[in-house]
Amino acid sequence: MRLSAVFDDNVVTIDGASRRVTWSSVLPAKWHAFQWYGTVGEMEYGDHNEKVYDGALAALFKSAWDAGTDGGAPVADPTSDALAQARAAVLDQLVLQAAQDPAASQVIKDGAAQLDQAGVVLEAAAVKLGG
Repeated sequence: MRLSAVFDDNVVTIDGASRRVTWSSVLPAKWHAFQWYGTVGEMEYGDHNEKVYDGALAALFKSAWDAGTDGGAPVADPTSDALAQARAAVLDQLVLQAAQDPAASQVIKDGAAQLDQAGVVLEAAAVKLGG
């Protein structure tokens, strides 16, 4: 998987398909972009890049892409929008934890998996309630 996340543009691209995503305001200001090349990646800071060998960040950005919208068009369902924004805020927190403590990558992967499961449950509940 080839992944690119450009923070100022609120865009994640996976294998050539781009989606707009919602980042929370907690992303470090020094982050410019993240690139993943399948087994190795790099965090771009504007003035330098750092190699990344753990796929946890790529998995988190893929989750943001999964929750994103094609072509920047808003999601029609406000319930889905709220869920996507809440999910993105949690993912942003996980990304910050990964940046501050690379040893926490398994905990972060587990948290992302739990977040995915919770999102599916919440979306199903919203559909059943007519939301």
